Amino acid sequence: MITKLSAAAFLFLACTVNVFAQDSGNYIKTAEAFLTALEQGRPESVADLMHDEIWFEDPTWGGERRGKDAVLQAYQGYTGGAHDLLRHPVKAYESNGTVVLEYVFYVRMDVVGDGNPDGFVPMMAGGIRIIGFRDGKIVRHTDLSDYTQLKAKIAEARARQP
Repeated sequence: MITKLSAAAFLFLACTVNVFAQDSGNYIKTAEAFLTALEQGRPESVADLMHDEIWFEDPTWGGERRGKDAVLQAYQGYTGGAHDLLRHPVKAYESNGTVVLEYVFYVRMDVVGDGNPDGFVPMMAGGIRIIGFRDGKIVRHTDLSDYTQLKAKIAEARARQP
């Protein structure tokens, strides 16, 4: 009896794990595609992935927007003075329609804002993106980073500029 029960439990777990394995990572891939489109300035691709009731917040910079139109407006110039943005994924989690992505970023910042590549300053920082899904669309996007340190580095770099 124990053998049959163990076999049934194993079969149930195997099927359950297989179902989760098939679904696992789908939202991570969508979140990655969303962030890539956002960073590359492709608003039509971003809009296609967004839920109408999307909520975006960036607590570090103090920005919060709700609703597709307001969020799309906030996304204009999303990368600001950042050039050659590269992100390296450190960790990715997906649970119950929420994706948490941890990155290390490299960027060359236009700290003066004149668009002259000779004045771009290389910087690295860590960050977390939280992407929530509803009905297969992105309904929440939160950016978290140690921007306090990054803001200080930017201010320092600006002070050094001629």
